[in-house]
Amino acid sequence: MRRLQRILLFLFCSFVFSISVASAQAVQLSDLGAESFYQNLKIVAAALHESSGLDDLTHIEIASPDSPYDMYITVWDGTMIYIFANRAGYVSKVVVSGVRVNDPRAIKEMARALFAVSVCSGLTQQEISSLSYAKAMSTGAASIWGSNVHRRVAVEFYIYQNQANCFRFVAYDR
Repeated sequence: MRRLQRILLFLFCSFVFSISVASAQAVQLSDLGAESFYQNLKIVAAALHESSGLDDLTHIEIASPDSPYDMYITVWDGTMIYIFANRAGYVSKVVVSGVRVNDPRAIKEMARALFAVSVCSGLTQQEISSLSYAKAMSTGAASIWGSNVHRRVAVEFYIYQNQANCFRFVAYDR
């Protein structure tokens, strides 16, 4: 009888947990516009003594005709940073991409860009330390609750056309 109760409790908890995870909705990554987000990237770059490597922000009005996003692009020492803003003008997602996947200098450049985007997304130093980019690379994704921004920041990893390491930053309400 006790075993049956435990099994039923486990099934109930599993059901409730799956409902809450399944109902998580995508939300904007930042309450900043693309230009403000970029200005914050410049501040972080200056704090890292790397501001000279951050190119100007280029605005591409619409990513594609049916896309709900405007796209902005900047380059930081060879690492591409794509900022996607929703129709309201707020940053919805950011993609950090590095093409030279086996170059140690390129890996260092990408790490700086990942850190800067994490800071600009509103994550604390402790949250950034806990967010495992290595886990994202091995499992495809990692996430952490941003206590200051009140949203779950997720980092998704994928390799684009066997040539570029890409990290996509998105956010969820749970």
